[in-house]
Order: sequence, then structure tokens, then C-alpha cells
Amino acid sequence: SMIVTGDTNFYRKIVEDISFKDMWKVDAIVNELIRAERKKGIRAMMGSIAASELLSHLQDDPKSRDYRSCLKACKVLYGHCEENKDSFRVLPSPQTQIAMEYFGKTNQLAIKTQQTLGGVMSQIAKAPNVKTITKFSSELTQIKNHIQSTEQCLINEVLGMCKSIDPNYTDWHLFVGDKRKRTAYLNFCRSQSFKDQTACAMLVAVNMQLTQQGLLPNSPAVTPQMINTFVSSYQVALSLREFFFSQFLNPGFDLSTKSRANFLWDEQILYFVGKQVGNEDLILLTSDNKMCDAAQNCGVRDKVMKYDEYIEYLGIGPVLYAIKRGRCCYAWFRIKRALHLI
Repeated sequence: SMIVTGDTNFYRKIVEDISFKDMWKVDAIVNELIRAERKKGIRAMMGSIAASELLSHLQDDPKSRDYRSCLKACKVLYGHCEENKDSFRVLPSPQTQIAMEYFGKTNQLAIKTQQTLGGVMSQIAKAPNVKTITKFSSELTQIKNHIQSTEQCLINEVLGMCKSIDPNYTDWHLFVGDKRKRTAYLNFCRSQSFKDQTACAMLVAVNMQLTQQGLLPNSPAVTPQMINTFVSSYQVALSLREFFFSQFLNPGFDLSTKSRANFLWDEQILYFVGKQVGNEDLILLTSDNKMCDAAQNCGVRDKVMKYDEYIEYLGIGPVLYAIKRGRCCYAWFRIKRALHLI
């Protein structure tokens, strides 16, 4: 048996080409997905980052592609992870995991955030319409603001770092024409020190969250031992960060365009790769090539499945095709299956 968790792209891709008028198709996809997974002893768990990303787009213009795609995807994500009509299976967030693993504390704040997310997701999945979205507009605005401010924070952090390395830094052009500095920077991205600094920053952030909740004394208790453990434990996420930071040397790599700050969420999702829940392997479902490369670099590519690989593994390609074609095609497919003709 194994556990899977899908990223945003996985859920958006599975409902591609389905019109809003045909919401029955979305339900049919959920049913077939669960049916195939049960046969193989697979359970899906909701990742709070995928849930946040999908929900944040429900504040977009209702006519936009993102809004429509994410509303359908919310329905699949929730249905996929629903335990029964009152509960759903949710993965602990990296912040919850790190709080317990390194500080032996339950991060109530992180858990409460996840429960709010799941609760909103469940209501929207059960009644995916404007009325429900309006009812939860303050929660949805909060989710969207959190994503935007966190990404802006990353952009500012990176700009500050680039300016401290290269005082002449402008317009996302780092060390233009200075080969020596470029090499030194690349070496830094690939160094142990870069990994240690990242680990330290994440541990300090979780430590602060726990201190604010009165769970830890006010002195930062991050030790070199913790940093070493963290670096070896979260290799895949650190590998994606190394790739991403080395990209700043490409002329015109502008972090504020093309949702590049999205990398931040991909890195957080990769904190799960190579982990177990209980004693079951956890598999990440994604279509993102860079995330697959990061897993490959760390020798855990088998813990990530691309969309096509997973659909093939479950053997549900033909039924998804039948659903998308329409009711008659889907009904005919089910008759043939019941008669064991396929």
C-alpha cells in the first residue's frame, strides 16, 4: 500500500477540457480515480500547499481560465482525499513536521491553518458555486494574501542578496561580464554553506512560530546538529533551491514574472519526497519537470510520478477519455467493463 499527494498541476490537468456545464464529469473522474486506487491499496492525502494554490485562484475573475480550472480542480482534490462525509485525509505541513521532529512540539498554529483550508475546500467541493465562494471570501482573501506576501518576501530577499553580492546589480542581471564572480556565486549555490543557511532559516522560522505560541523559551535553540540532520533529511527540496538560485545568473531571469516565485511552493512540496507516513511510502504526483529533476538528482525519482505515469499505472486512461467524450461513451465503457470485455 502507498500514499499519494497531488500538486496543483496534477489536479488541474485531470479536469482539463471539461466545461463548467458538465460538472458530472468531474464527479465521475473522482469515482474512477478512487476505484482504481482502492484496487492497488492507494490512499490520497491533501497537501495544504496544493489546496492553498487552488483556493487562492477563486478570488480571480470568474470568467478567467485560472478560476474555472481551479474550481473544478478543488472538487477533485477534495473528493480524492475525502475519508467520509465529515472528514478528509491531510498531510502534516512541513512546519508541523519540522516542529515535531526538531523541537518535539505540536505546532497548533500550522495545524489550525490546515484545518481551515480543508474545511473551506470541503464546502466549496460540495457546492462549487458563486454563493459558496462569496460566503468564504474573507478566508479566500487571506489565503491569496498569504501566497502573494510570501512570494513578495522571497523576491525581496533574493534582490537583497544579489545587491549584497554585486553592488552594481540591476534588473535581474547578476555579475554581467564578470566571469570570476559568476563562478564564485555558482560555487556558493552548490556549497555546503548554502544548504546549511537554508536549513538554518527554515528551523529558525519554525522555532519563531513555536515561540510566538508560547511553546518554546525566547532563545533560538537551533543547533549545528539539527542543521546537519535537516540537510541530509531534506535533500530534494534543497536540490530544487540550488537549481533555482543558480538561475539568477541567466540574463533577464526576472523572479517577479511568469510566476517564478511559485518555486517557493514547489520547494515546500518537495519536503515530503522520500518520506513515509506511518510506514507507508509517500509518492508525489506532479507534472513539473524541475521537481522531477530535483528528485532524480537525489536518487528518489521513484518517489515522484508524473501525471501520465500515474494514469498509466492506475490503468484509467481509457475511462478518462470516455468520461470526457460524454455520457453515452462513459455508459458504454462501463457496460463493456461490467461484461469483462475490457
